[in-house]
Amino acid sequence: MVKSSRRIGLYGGENVDLINEDFWKALDELVNGSEIVIDRPKGTAHPGYPDFIYKVDYGYLKNTSSMDGGGIDVWVGSGEKKVDAIMCIVDLVKKDSEIKILIGCTEDEKAVVYETHNETPFMKGVLIRRQPAVYPDGGTIGTYGGIMSETRMAILGLESEAELIRFNKLCFPVDCWKEEDWRELLSDPRAVYYALLRGDELVGNVFIYNWQGEYDYVKIMNLSVHPEYRGCGSAHRLLDHVTEEMSKLGMKRFCGETRASNRAMQKVFEDCGYRLNRIEEGYYDNPAESAYKYVLELD
Repeated sequence: MVKSSRRIGLYGGENVDLINEDFWKALDELVNGSEIVIDRPKGTAHPGYPDFIYKVDYGYLKNTSSMDGGGIDVWVGSGEKKVDAIMCIVDLVKKDSEIKILIGCTEDEKAVVYETHNETPFMKGVLIRRQPAVYPDGGTIGTYGGIMSETRMAILGLESEAELIRFNKLCFPVDCWKEEDWRELLSDPRAVYYALLRGDELVGNVFIYNWQGEYDYVKIMNLSVHPEYRGCGSAHRLLDHVTEEMSKLGMKRFCGETRASNRAMQKVFEDCGYRLNRIEEGYYDNPAESAYKYVLELD
């Protein structure tokens, strides 16, 4: 086996390795030499599943061949029209595997594509980036291509404010919290920020408010996972950790909500024993949307 003399990049964005650039150049040649056909535009329904609405343009490369006999599938985002990632998919119903090429997808669009291919137990996918992910303030975070490992839980506070705000903007680029709200809550002794760390890197969080002695329930205020660590059980681990830690303090009631369109988070709540309590119309803005309100009550 021939060994590369080039240095493998460090996780975190430093010394990014270009050892696979030939692969990406080959994809560039394939895409640039093919006609992109968008047969399922953003905002339209899936032909076989009318409840599923495409949030990113979806199509294929004309005169190419994929595992299903059709053209190679592509997701086309709103950014610069160049290949920036692929999804490797395993479909347990069809018993096949294939790739989807992402072209010009923003970080938010990449997250949507990732979640689309990991919503059910019958289909799983991994996102492989051409370049490291970039935080809104310009900082970088390394690519991730495998199952999450070597993670630990920790409690972070006001001393980590800048990092927590930056992470929130990465996970929720459109609907992130205001900096002053973060500062106020991190200064509140009832609020607890549980962080999921890989080494010293923040990859997930759950932010709660403990109403013990007043309303006697735990409020799940915020739960987020870095886009490249989704589909690995991170959100389940975070939510279960809250239940375990707060039940030690005698708390038996837990409440949280998510957007009506966020089927992935609804499933996390349900998997962790929460039940849908009610739907509240017009709860969210930016964009306006109903909230699914969930409750967990321990015996």
